[in-house]
Amino acid sequence: AIGLSSGLEYIPGAYASIDELSAIAKVVAAAGGFYATHLRDEGDHLEAAVEEAISVASNAGIALQLRHHKAELRRNWTVVRRTLARVTEAQASGIDIHIDQYPYTAYQTSLQTIVLPRWANAADSEALAELINTPGNRERIHAEMSHHDWSRIKIATCATHPDYIGMSLETLAANTGQHPQDFVLDLLATPGPWISAVHHAMSDEDVEYVLQDPRVMIGSDSVATDITHHGSSEQPHPRTFGTFARILGHYVREKKVIGLEEAIRKMTSLPASRLGWHNRGRIGAGFKADIVLLDPETVGSPATFEQPRQRATGIS
Repeated sequence: AIGLSSGLEYIPGAYASIDELSAIAKVVAAAGGFYATHLRDEGDHLEAAVEEAISVASNAGIALQLRHHKAELRRNWTVVRRTLARVTEAQASGIDIHIDQYPYTAYQTSLQTIVLPRWANAADSEALAELINTPGNRERIHAEMSHHDWSRIKIATCATHPDYIGMSLETLAANTGQHPQDFVLDLLATPGPWISAVHHAMSDEDVEYVLQDPRVMIGSDSVATDITHHGSSEQPHPRTFGTFARILGHYVREKKVIGLEEAIRKMTSLPASRLGWHNRGRIGAGFKADIVLLDPETVGSPATFEQPRQRATGIS
């Protein structure tokens, strides 16, 4: 084991308190590991969630990793400037903090996580359907659901309705003559396979700002996925196939947000050092020969949200 991770936006991690997390993290710190956390909230309560993570690290005396740092929803854009400033303050007090990021302005997760209030999330579709269908709950959920731009949320995985994949909740609701909130609650009120969605909720300016921070390394936040499974009931996030090539092609060569050398450091020696792998991440005598040859003039990713299963270019 290299450390402890938490997923505080999801069940069962959502039930963990600062005291519980700190107690476990102390054991990890004693063994030389670090604490990597998916924050409890990445939208309206992003700053409080960062503060919670810093508190756990401070209580336990442990190194901290903030996962795929971003600010969701237009009203929260630019908040990353304040959270990174808070990280700087925490580092000045002696806490070892690093961050990672993927280079896209949309995230992908379960539909319930995106649209439902936290208390209304459930561990599986059966429990979720029972919760929604319990008298009084549907009305309460409806009243507490965030007001989204429903055109920016698109279905990505839906085995029961594969024709929904790639379509926005705004369009799907209009097709049924419903308000998007009612359409979503009807969809989730019936038990079935996992439903995920893509939410185009972040700004490119924030992506660039975070990318320029020297403490930030690159991570895809994706799950291993077969590139050949076209036409399945799942449309994976393009980060699954394009994260690193997109950094090199789009943000280095085309937009010149960071230099090539800095981008390579963020993908190699920086994460290797965080993991405590002192014989990887650089080219040197005695190091593991993990070497990628690429063409800086053509490297890039053609993967899109509509056609994600595409290999990177410029890497033979």
